[in-house]
Amino acid sequence: MKKRQKIRKGVILVSFLFFPITIYYFSPVQIVDAAHKGVFNGPTLRLAVEKELCKDCRKCDKECPMSIDVNEMVKKGNIMDSECVLCGSCVDVCPEGVLSYSFERGK
Repeated sequence: MKKRQKIRKGVILVSFLFFPITIYYFSPVQIVDAAHKGVFNGPTLRLAVEKELCKDCRKCDKECPMSIDVNEMVKKGNIMDSECVLCGSCVDVCPEGVLSYSFERGK
């Protein structure tokens, strides 16, 4: 076995052992459930917004890998878009903490 293959397998093994990967497996189910307003009738991973904290810096828009207009959704107070993959880039980049993850039932 080549050295690179051993290293690759080692990195994969370490990532499975030490990093929480569960969200990657359940994310598609939660996205579909959120888009269909809680078909599975359980709490799903969603983005929560506190729109009054927003300073309109638009960093969330620039960071979104899906090119979603996050800032516009923040202004409306509703972070729901069928193209959102819940990657959390907007949550991480927001300097004011406007966006966060939450588990809620469909509304």
